[in-house]
Amino acid sequence: MHLLNDNFEVNIGTLISITRQEKEMTQEELAKGICSIPYLSKLENNRIEANDEIIALLLEKLGYDYRLVMNEQQLLNDDVLKWYQAMVDRSNDDVQIYAQKLEQKTKNIYNITLLNNYRLAQFRYYLYEEKFQEAEKLIDYFNKVKKKLTIVQSLYLHMFLGLYNCLLHHYVEGLDMLKVAEEISEKIRYKEPELSYNLALVHSYLHHPSLAIIYGHEALERLNASSLFLRSLDCQLLIAINYKRIKQFSQAEQLFNNILLTATKLKMRDMQSFCYHNLGNLYSEQGHHQKAIAHYEECLSLKKENSFTYLKTSYYLAKELVSQEKKETALLIAEQSIKLLQTISNGKELEIKFHLLSLEIREDIEGLEEYLENIALPFFKIKNDFRYLLTCYEQLAHIHSNRFSYKKSSYYYKLCNDIRKKLTN
Repeated sequence: MHLLNDNFEVNIGTLISITRQEKEMTQEELAKGICSIPYLSKLENNRIEANDEIIALLLEKLGYDYRLVMNEQQLLNDDVLKWYQAMVDRSNDDVQIYAQKLEQKTKNIYNITLLNNYRLAQFRYYLYEEKFQEAEKLIDYFNKVKKKLTIVQSLYLHMFLGLYNCLLHHYVEGLDMLKVAEEISEKIRYKEPELSYNLALVHSYLHHPSLAIIYGHEALERLNASSLFLRSLDCQLLIAINYKRIKQFSQAEQLFNNILLTATKLKMRDMQSFCYHNLGNLYSEQGHHQKAIAHYEECLSLKKENSFTYLKTSYYLAKELVSQEKKETALLIAEQSIKLLQTISNGKELEIKFHLLSLEIREDIEGLEEYLENIALPFFKIKNDFRYLLTCYEQLAHIHSNRFSYKKSSYYYKLCNDIRKKLTN
């Protein structure tokens, strides 16, 4: 975001006008002995460029030092950029310090470019804090002023709009915004590392592993060149996840273990738990069930008990326990998790998955069929989650096939094939 430091000037006319009114001075009182009233009026309305001598005299009369004003505004912009970087680095203490500090200073912004820099960083802050209602208000603001944004500000706006949509799970819309940001970056011949990272992230969410790996390596190269070490670990995680998806297990395992070693040395519990979770997934896919269980349990030991991410790992652990015929333990995990997820705002999807797992463990085929048709399918259709729709259709096809209901099983197998075609296109 350092490019937002370019072409930065203070709007002197606005500064003079606001300060004069705050001091309850008339234009006549301020202009006396310095310039004419019409001249001052034109200056305050930015219709002329006054010479430096007149500006210095007017500011002196208002109690300002011209050089000090310029310096203060530049320092304020520097703080805005440091605030953004703290969010990228996830330095939460610094993020909150700058948030409070800058909120107090926003009344002293006399330049539209600086104001929009601050608003952009504020938009990113609301995404960082997941305060989506406040973020929407800023989206309305930027819709009104977008023609006044510099090309660099437009790049960051579209990048943050992409992130906003991704956080709301609107990945296709998020990718569209990020593509606009990418086009702008190509015009100005500058690639923001965070843009490459976010493109890798959204392609990962959309299960485009090859593109996620390409953008991931691009982001990693730029992050390492900028000495953004911690962010590069996030990037390596993305790359490892997508190596796992294309069955490059040895490369994925090596990356996860390297990241885990670093995270352990730096006592980064969240990253440690993330690595253990994904190594559990990796070993599960290879049929190494005991290793998968051990890594899921290690992950849970590092997470906040009964948090959403804790319950998400618990789901995968329960599935592994079923594969090892430890169904009573798996059922207990499922039932406890369902109760807890009913109190979590974003827990509906995982709650449905636990319900399905519970019905499978109980071998309640009629209940499973009813739940799939009336609850699971409508939910995942609304979300356009084709991968889990495929899982649901496969389960229904299997149920009807076992009943020798070939007409219905053929219907669901056809739906499975239609989704597979969508996923491969």
